[in-house]
Amino acid sequence: MQALRKTLPEPGIVYNIDTPLPATKQQDVLIRVQAAGICGSDLHAYQWSSGYEFMSAHMPLTLGHEFAGVAENVPQEQARIAAGSKVTIWPTITCNQCDACKNHQPEYCCARTIIGLHRDGGFSDYVSVPYENCFPLPDEMPVDLGALTEPVSIAIHAVKTAEIRQSDHLVVFGPGPIGLFTALYAQSLGVKVALVGYQDEGRLDLARQMGIALSCDSAQMDLSVYLDSCFGGCVERVIEAAGSVTCLEQGAAILAPGGVMVVAGIHSEAFSLNVTPFVRRKQQLRGAHDTTRDSFEEAIRFINDHQEIFQLALTHTFPLSEGKAAFATALEKQAMKVLLKP
Repeated sequence: MQALRKTLPEPGIVYNIDTPLPATKQQDVLIRVQAAGICGSDLHAYQWSSGYEFMSAHMPLTLGHEFAGVAENVPQEQARIAAGSKVTIWPTITCNQCDACKNHQPEYCCARTIIGLHRDGGFSDYVSVPYENCFPLPDEMPVDLGALTEPVSIAIHAVKTAEIRQSDHLVVFGPGPIGLFTALYAQSLGVKVALVGYQDEGRLDLARQMGIALSCDSAQMDLSVYLDSCFGGCVERVIEAAGSVTCLEQGAAILAPGGVMVVAGIHSEAFSLNVTPFVRRKQQLRGAHDTTRDSFEEAIRFINDHQEIFQLALTHTFPLSEGKAAFATALEKQAMKVLLKP
């Protein structure tokens, strides 16, 4: 079968048409992949950014952890998913033995692994995944939208981590998929949200088409002046989804006393925080990574209820054979979500 694989601990990716069909264990489901999204983590692996050295031990490896498809075979004793049904995948596999797993908090599993980063993922014709990681899609949801479930669930989890009150003002840094979906979800809760980018007018314009009411390209206007005009200068919540130290610094600077800043972006540089004023202002810094089962299921409902909006986020589609061109497009700021299709 065809697959996009990471074969060496260096920049690049390989398109292979002779990849063996995956073996399935007793509790696995064989998925015929129909749509797979390129994530920021895939781009880091492609570029071989710092922090992804752990993948070396698992190479050669098929990338891809945002995907949906059809369940070709299902363990006989399981009834939640039927063979031939559409499914999407939560890519986090847990050990089911540590304290976090026993306390029903698999997102904190000490030994979790990720489909597409530790074991073969969805940039292929077929992929084998544990039954527990499969979630059925509504009949009326297009499978392409199902591939958005994982990033939307991460955005929902970030909003929940921030514990936003409806009266709060929220600034989201980064108009990529996670930032955009974060702003969309928070806005759907009635929160006043401003989405901020830098030299990113193309994606900010798409965000406005998708219904984001407030947006700012900080390369074109003073952020403080803009936020003062929108919020009266009071920002109780910040969610950073850009992976930029500059955005973290800006977020800390605009955060109100008692405010919460959630870091959802992946950073390759260290961030320095002047702790004393942060403590005196009783502010909080929280990390949001991965998602939860509740947020994943909520993401399916949220996407299904707003299909026309989320269709706009699927800006580019490539066949798997053109994977390198797809990755090049995903690295440009003009793309929102790039899909690969076998």
